[in-house]
Amino acid sequence: MNVKHKKGIIAECYAKAWLLENFNCMVYTPENGLGPIDIIARYKDGSVRYFDVKSVSRRKDKSLINRGSKDKKIEIIYVNLKTKEVRIKKNGKKRKKIKNNNFYEKW
Repeated sequence: MNVKHKKGIIAECYAKAWLLENFNCMVYTPENGLGPIDIIARYKDGSVRYFDVKSVSRRKDKSLINRGSKDKKIEIIYVNLKTKEVRIKKNGKKRKKIKNNNFYEKW
């Protein structure tokens, strides 16, 4: 297995655990692991959110590589594998940080 694939699998596991711990929602993942959606989160009130998980990547000059989604329903979850930081980016908007059990979310 390629190193990038391993990073992706680990990032997805952190994101699922973080969602379960901080939002108390049901977490679903696609069976074959392919497609634009990595995680579907369903909340007690019946609302659903769709996520694409990415591990944080940096350029040689240390600036972040940002990714977006063409579908506005899909939110990006960034996972920093070194610091275990998790944040959600929705439709290109950055939001304030909220500290939760060594994890962070930019809302």
